[in-house]
Amino acid sequence: MRTFLCGCAATRAAVPAPPLRGWYLRADETVGIDTEGRYYVLSMPLSLGQRLRGVRPESQPVPMTIGEGGRDGDIVPLRFALDRLLPGWEERSPEPLV
Repeated sequence: MRTFLCGCAATRAAVPAPPLRGWYLRADETVGIDTEGRYYVLSMPLSLGQRLRGVRPESQPVPMTIGEGGRDGDIVPLRFALDRLLPGWEERSPEPLV
């Protein structure tokens, strides 16, 4: 994961928005998670006014599946993907995955 500082580059605005710090989750830098664990979609259509003033992305609910809408049709529940990458994550997590 690459670190991001969200501002003009991530939102395509001309003026930087208040910064968000976190990590990109996709290579195309369209999705990220901040240091507090909030999920952001970093690509959005913007009006001329938003491009001039800048915008701050709003956090979104985390998708509970991975790969939905992909070309191969493979959909993996998030819980299974996390178990594969981080065995025992659920026992160590302070909050349950809803």
